[in-house]
Amino acid sequence: EDLFRGLAGVTVTRLPNGGISLRIRGSSSFSGDGEPLYVINGVPIQAPPGQALMGVSARNITRIDVLKDAGATAIYGSRGANGVVLIFTERR
Repeated sequence: EDLFRGLAGVTVTRLPNGGISLRIRGSSSFSGDGEPLYVINGVPIQAPPGQALMGVSARNITRIDVLKDAGATAIYGSRGANGVVLIFTERR
């Protein structure tokens, strides 16, 4: 949770299931849940809200980037409409 607090335009919410939910400023969805697309080491992760990061250890994260607005949709299409969170971890 603390890893995401310093990211500009990102709101972090702790969920009852123990996961976290991110909202990227300026992103909204009429039909979806508003969660951004999570891409971990180049692999898009499809999971219920708050569960995309459950298997990722914060100790292994080396970098986090956030794509917003047109940049996200230009690369990831409609899946990136709510923004994209790129997470890079140590490779072992």
